Amino acid sequence: MENNLYYLKTTSGVNQLQSKCKLLLCLLLSIAASFFSSAQTPGQWVWLDGDSTTNSAGNFGTEGIASFTNQPPALVSMGKWTDKNGNFWFYGGAGGNGYHNDLWKYNPVSHEWTWMTGTGIANDDADFGTQGVELPSNRPPGGLGFTNWVDSNGNFWMFGGQCGFLCTHNDLWKYDVIDNEWTWIKGPGTISDVGFFGIQGVPDTLNNPPAFYSSGRGWTDNAGNLWLFGSSTNSSLWRYNIVTNTWTWMKGSNFPNYSSHELPVYGMKGVEDSANNSGIISNSWSWKDNNGNFWLFGGYINSGASTNDLWRLNPVSGNWTWINGDGNSQDQMLFNNYGTKCIPNRMNMPDGRYSYAATSWTDTDGNLWLFGGHGGNNYAQPGGIFNDLWMYCIAGNQWTWKGGDNCNVYSIPDTLEGAPGSWGTLGVSSAANTPNGRQGAVGWADNNRHLYLFGGGDLNFQDYNDLWSFTIDSSCGPCVPSPFASFQSDNTICSNSCINFTDLSSNATSWQWSFPWATPASSTVQNPSNICYPLEGNYDVTLIASNSYGSDTLTLSYYITVHPAAAPPVVSQNGDSLLSSSSYTYQWYFNGSLISGATNQFYVPSQIGSYTVLITDANGCSATSSPVNIITVGITDQISDYSFLIYPNPVGSILNIYFNKNFKYGILNIYNVMGQEILSRHFTGGAYSLSFGEGRGEVLSPGIYFVQVTNESESCVKKFIKE
Repeated sequence: MENNLYYLKTTSGVNQLQSKCKLLLCLLLSIAASFFSSAQTPGQWVWLDGDSTTNSAGNFGTEGIASFTNQPPALVSMGKWTDKNGNFWFYGGAGGNGYHNDLWKYNPVSHEWTWMTGTGIANDDADFGTQGVELPSNRPPGGLGFTNWVDSNGNFWMFGGQCGFLCTHNDLWKYDVIDNEWTWIKGPGTISDVGFFGIQGVPDTLNNPPAFYSSGRGWTDNAGNLWLFGSSTNSSLWRYNIVTNTWTWMKGSNFPNYSSHELPVYGMKGVEDSANNSGIISNSWSWKDNNGNFWLFGGYINSGASTNDLWRLNPVSGNWTWINGDGNSQDQMLFNNYGTKCIPNRMNMPDGRYSYAATSWTDTDGNLWLFGGHGGNNYAQPGGIFNDLWMYCIAGNQWTWKGGDNCNVYSIPDTLEGAPGSWGTLGVSSAANTPNGRQGAVGWADNNRHLYLFGGGDLNFQDYNDLWSFTIDSSCGPCVPSPFASFQSDNTICSNSCINFTDLSSNATSWQWSFPWATPASSTVQNPSNICYPLEGNYDVTLIASNSYGSDTLTLSYYITVHPAAAPPVVSQNGDSLLSSSSYTYQWYFNGSLISGATNQFYVPSQIGSYTVLITDANGCSATSSPVNIITVGITDQISDYSFLIYPNPVGSILNIYFNKNFKYGILNIYNVMGQEILSRHFTGGAYSLSFGEGRGEVLSPGIYFVQVTNESESCVKKFIKE
């Protein structure tokens, strides 16, 4: 009993001591974190951890145990996540000795790395286990270029990856942060699988995206679905429903052919459209904004160029919008404008670039950030590796150069030059500090306006394991809501017609419109209406959208197409039928009221009164005939110089048609009273006979019918009764 009591007391004392030590440690870490936050100067980089030299083997330490001495090896193009506690994670990547399958965690408060899972051995085999079953022994393949998500429960998801030359995966994995275990969820478990697209827009358990040769981009929507975009082989957009375990091919091509060169369909800048398509883009930057929209920048286009286009995807409609960039699917390597550092300007623009897994962040204000990458193309111009830091302000639709070097210095053709770095002193903030130019680094953002950067490499296969932090300086290029001009209208009309314009601009408080050759020719209202164009032709429209921060001008050349007005139709009377001159469509009216179903070139009046016809030509232009007054109705029939005679009427089994000399040949059509065609025959000569009845000729039910005879210059209609 005493021994047991001694044991309890001793254990209690140890536990109390451990608890005090833990409290002390937490206090020290909190003080250290506070010191770190206050010591780092806004607008400056700090080298936090790792080596300033290349190709470090790192220090794995003990699996599952955090330590200040732990360091991941030098890696490029890992998969990354941030957990609910603000810790940073990454998986895999490629180093100097091959592909890795290790999962690492970094605590930004304690500044400690933890090797969580993996073998620590490059090019080691995967262990898929049983699909859908979580086990401690499960292990995804090592590789690079993964697509990653975090679900609403805090679990990590990972798709695809490259495991070597022509070695790619299309398996979906889930990592349980609490259990520290992987589950192979979906996919064939083989390499270079072509996938199964199924029917666009239709979820199916058989559907699976193809194996990606390079990393796709991924987002999680507000409903918890996982979205996956594209590869180097097609522009397909996918959505994965976690609850039903099904993929849906949402948009884009299903061509598994690298040489297809599927180029973008830009549409109008700033205007969402179901026809828009970003094309095949690999190795691009991706973000999700505070409103749940998905964003995509840059990447490599199969035409042999890197692009600087910025796209936005609406996950509700599934439609793309081209927001910014040159909009040129050819070489964009040098198409940039840095402007002045920390000065936002609508003309600022990064150049076209790509990398194995680009570094991107979204800050707490919802602005989009990117770092470095590789600018170049396929035309023997490898370009350079950059270390520039940019911010895109969504509210102002403008880029701001925030730090690093102007990449024009490091994009000289036929060189492998990269922007140099300056590590400074470990843990010390300095304006001179900057990472060197690199691609394939990964990044995380915390809630204290810090951007973190880890790893990456250059074109000479020199990789890094250094960890950096950048403190955002709000005074450097503040995000101001500068206006962005955009509009739409009916842009194909007829002369002497009027149209309305709808303003689609953002952040505008005033508008100046210009409508050359229209009446009125200008307007200052937001949504001008009743803008009339008297003459046919093609006309420009200009909108200047302004606010207190500036203005933006959009001119759409030849935006308005004005077709000639349609000539009023001429209505002639043949017997008891009315016939309109030829046009594209017809609509008859009685005493000014529309006659339902009366949409043929001819009409047989059934009432005494006034009749008109509204015609529409092939350009969509309409005109109305002069009224024709009908004073008698009924069947009358006589031949004239420009007509034909039908006999007998009413008809029994034989219908005889005698033609005027003008109808030597043509087409004969018979319609019912609904305007439906019953038969059509070609004829020549002065007469033609039709037989009706069982066993011979055409079967025609009793009722009222119409005969229309047409040649190259004339068209006449007669009515007859079938007994």
